Amino acid sequence: MASFNYDRDDRNALIQFRDRKRQRRSIRLHNVSKTFAERFHSTVERLNEARCSNGTVDNHTTEFLRTLGYVYFDKLVKVELIEPRLPDPEESSEEDSPSAMLGQYLADYLMKRTDLKPATMLNYRQIEANLTDYFTPKKPIEDITEGDVVDFGRWMNRKKYARTTIDRRLSSCRTIFTDAVRHQLISANPFDGFRKPLRGLVSRNNRQRKHLVSAEDILLVIERAPDAEWRCLIALSRFGGLRVPSEALSLRWTDIDWNRNLIRVPCPKLEHLEGHEVREIPIFGELRPYLLECFECADAGSEFVITRNRPSVLKSGAGWANANMRTRLMKIIRSAGLKPWPRLWHNLRASRQTELADQFPSHVVCRWIRSRSKGD
Repeated sequence: MASFNYDRDDRNALIQFRDRKRQRRSIRLHNVSKTFAERFHSTVERLNEARCSNGTVDNHTTEFLRTLGYVYFDKLVKVELIEPRLPDPEESSEEDSPSAMLGQYLADYLMKRTDLKPATMLNYRQIEANLTDYFTPKKPIEDITEGDVVDFGRWMNRKKYARTTIDRRLSSCRTIFTDAVRHQLISANPFDGFRKPLRGLVSRNNRQRKHLVSAEDILLVIERAPDAEWRCLIALSRFGGLRVPSEALSLRWTDIDWNRNLIRVPCPKLEHLEGHEVREIPIFGELRPYLLECFECADAGSEFVITRNRPSVLKSGAGWANANMRTRLMKIIRSAGLKPWPRLWHNLRASRQTELADQFPSHVVCRWIRSRSKGD
């Protein structure tokens, strides 16, 4: 019989048994569910019984071993309960387990992530490049330690990445490696807890990039806008709290209910969350004149509110990341005699949220702005 202890808080298990030579053997499992730990424990008992009696194992145990990840399979090999897996003759001698190599694992992971939008996929591709640049594609993922992660963070710092960028990329790495834990390719996620040893190099919130854009300043900017659509676009962000480009460029004239004084705002960024596909906001008094002007100047039969200044790249399905509405806005701001602020569009929306929070209850403002994440 094998003893079994499971710590619910740490999700760690300890399995101990005496082998056929009466030597005490131990197997430790890290960050596993109790269900898996119990099944692993039962497998250890059956394998040890077969070893001691020179018997065979049942089909149920054989099937479990066949699907067992490399990390856990190797634990059984080390205590001499099973033999090492034979290499696949069709695979090259350099890659006994290609799925456990960093480059191949990242390629497989991103291929599976069909739920990611183009802009998010672009971010993940950049993270893939960072990981393979630092660790090399041939690095076995089970060999990446917590110390390696700290060194990786320091490497990004030497590359002059911003503190918030380092934080976001390491957080995404943690998500990627959590998938490896779920598939039993590694026993623990080395990216868990990266913030404490890197606290001087990472930041979830860069206060230096926050800027309150006053109503007076944005009116100067709107005056310098080249046409009604650009005036409306800037007003939608600063006075309506819409995300640019995704929400503002998704807005259709049919989304505007003049009689009820409401705008039905499509939310491409949050549409994968149930109940977050759209939100309703009032046609705020500051916003209405610019919407009316844009409506009067619109071509007959126009579908979208922003049509003439719609980036052509959107027609190719390349995603919002390539829309590049920032460069033109920066030129307009400079023509108004103002210095461009950090995160041009984001701070317009954030300024509106701050302004509304002084006038309305917080839950109402959150419903209008629909801010989901710290980096949004």
